[in-house]
Amino acid sequence: RPIPLETVADVVDARSMVQIYRYDKRRTVKILGDLKPGATMSGISDAMARAIEDQKLLPAGYTLGNTGMIEMMEDTIADFGEAILLATFLTLLTLAAILESWKRPALILLTLPMGLIGIVWALALTGKAITMLVMLGSLMLIGIVVNAAILVVDKMAQHIAEGTSRREAMLTAMVEEFRPVLMVILASGLGMLPMAIGTGIGSENRSGIGIASVAGILVAGILTMTMLPLIYTLFTGAPKATHPDEPPASGQS
Repeated sequence: RPIPLETVADVVDARSMVQIYRYDKRRTVKILGDLKPGATMSGISDAMARAIEDQKLLPAGYTLGNTGMIEMMEDTIADFGEAILLATFLTLLTLAAILESWKRPALILLTLPMGLIGIVWALALTGKAITMLVMLGSLMLIGIVVNAAILVVDKMAQHIAEGTSRREAMLTAMVEEFRPVLMVILASGLGMLPMAIGTGIGSENRSGIGIASVAGILVAGILTMTMLPLIYTLFTGAPKATHPDEPPASGQS
């Protein structure tokens, strides 16, 4: 005859997992959530890791890992780091082949950290996060921010070939190329301005790359016109003065 289950067992109403998730052949418990306004994936990930480590919430044998968008973001940062190094190296080789020199391309590439200063400060002041689009814009700026320095260094090389001293050639090139450099800076920066100040649908994803591009171009251009002559003259040094009693060289009068 039927026997009631309560007579031979304790019946407990409880919940259990319908599906067991595995990641890398290990059992996994997924914790899903949405970001609150103003939060970033990297910031939330670091805050969770610190809280779990400080409060010792993980039992023995358990580990904490990031998947989904956070994992994709970490992989993308590593890939973009390699791409930026490769783009810088290819730019150096191209300029060295065109200018037939290694010193002048190295001087031109000094504008890259100047553009990075503008990107970091602009993102910090506007509260924007470093997203994949911002890194894409930073990679694109490698070929843009060097344009102003290329104009100045190329004009300087022409004056040196004419017999002008290096210091005077640099200063003269800065004066002569001021208008073309200003045109390049304004054309490149203002071209990205609509993306930076746009307010339409999806603008929250595009504004970061616009702000980073505009700030990087403008700051790199301003620092190129002010810091590049100073750096060059510091490392070049003043020309040696000739003693008034020294006889002129042969062939000179």
